[in-house]
Amino acid sequence: MTFTADVQFFVEAGLASSASGGLWDTAIWDTDVWAGGEPDWIDLTAYSLGVTTQTGRQYWTERMETGTARFVFDNRDGAFSPIAGATLPGNLKIRPGRWIRLRAQSASGNSITPDPVPIPDQTTWTGTTGRTWTANGTGLEYQGADVPAFLDRVLWAGIIDTIDEVYPAGGSDSESVITAVDFQAYLAINNPPELTVPLPVELSSARVTRLLDEVGWEWQDISTGQHQVDASTVDVNYAKEIQETARAEGGAFYFENLTAVFKSFAWLSSDERSTTVQSYPGRGFDGDPQVLDAARARWSILDIENDIQLARRQSSSDIRREQGPASQTLYGQRTYSYTSLYNESNTDVDALAQRRLAQLQWDFQRLLSVNLYPANPVQAGDLLNMRIGDLISVTVPLRLPGWGYTVETHVQGVSYDIAGTDWTCILRLDQSLRQNPTDARAFDDGYDEGWG
Repeated sequence: MTFTADVQFFVEAGLASSASGGLWDTAIWDTDVWAGGEPDWIDLTAYSLGVTTQTGRQYWTERMETGTARFVFDNRDGAFSPIAGATLPGNLKIRPGRWIRLRAQSASGNSITPDPVPIPDQTTWTGTTGRTWTANGTGLEYQGADVPAFLDRVLWAGIIDTIDEVYPAGGSDSESVITAVDFQAYLAINNPPELTVPLPVELSSARVTRLLDEVGWEWQDISTGQHQVDASTVDVNYAKEIQETARAEGGAFYFENLTAVFKSFAWLSSDERSTTVQSYPGRGFDGDPQVLDAARARWSILDIENDIQLARRQSSSDIRREQGPASQTLYGQRTYSYTSLYNESNTDVDALAQRRLAQLQWDFQRLLSVNLYPANPVQAGDLLNMRIGDLISVTVPLRLPGWGYTVETHVQGVSYDIAGTDWTCILRLDQSLRQNPTDARAFDDGYDEGWG
């Protein structure tokens, strides 16, 4: 299922003369290095054979991974080859260190009216005024409000790490495979000598801003932190220093396009997109449903933690411990320990331990991932606008068994898989709300949005 008339994908590389996006100055083509500011982007889409991207993490308790992407290009004319002197006409001067991105654009800037969705008999819902309604009989439909057509969004951006050339068909063909990483890699290569004068005790958000400013990273979206971090000589690279600061906050740090995003302790329970349902993947009348191609859930004792042991790195022997006796009676003692937190205050460490115990001491089924295909332009725009932290309501309908369930969960990772004109969105999910699936019910064939 493809909608090239409504959505177009572009693969672009940063090749400006004054701000090439390069991270080092050794190349046979030029000596450009990144000079600050966004580079000029050139279109590589005509060469593109496919793209896969991945950002985020699986569990809300983990650090955000460095985002990755894989781009495959047709290289039969040598546009991506490091020919001496770059004498080939049309050589693109692509090399490791340059910036590369995947962008999606709608062909229309108009509003789109969602297709009406049939409402099954006896379905109950709450209206905008708070009144409860029940569908009696068949033939009722839900008509969603018009939504703006998707305009333009960068889905992934990063730095070229490796370029592999492959020669299939006995050398009669040539493809270039580019592996790229997001801009956490840029922070990771910033590893200056350990400071002789430590950074001061400060809010976690102030520490992150300080380090980003130090490397001249101008694109920032920093939430005000709730926890203070200790004085630091920054004896690790900047990427690790920032991720450890995010761990001390109990928040998150990641890149969205060029923007370095820092989230505070309560972001999943306070941010607007994390507390208001942004999408209804699956099958349902109370939102624009996506075609859910596959889903994966897990219910495991390995996810249980009922003995939390945390400590600050300045006093690693002063372990702050939170235990769940009732959980330990049921499942045995299941310990999580981390004694190198950057926190300045034991009070903040206690808050981290208490929250972790409250969320993880009991067993529950986690919906881990969903694979979604768009079935109309509204769904396509919805999937292309997915953000880490979004609250979504997923309905998992089992067509042949004839039953299913719904659960609200948070997006923790977003991936796209694009091959030719076919594409899919893969979401990694984690129920930081800690709930088992709800609203289990039988599904009939009274309506069939995308399942025909």
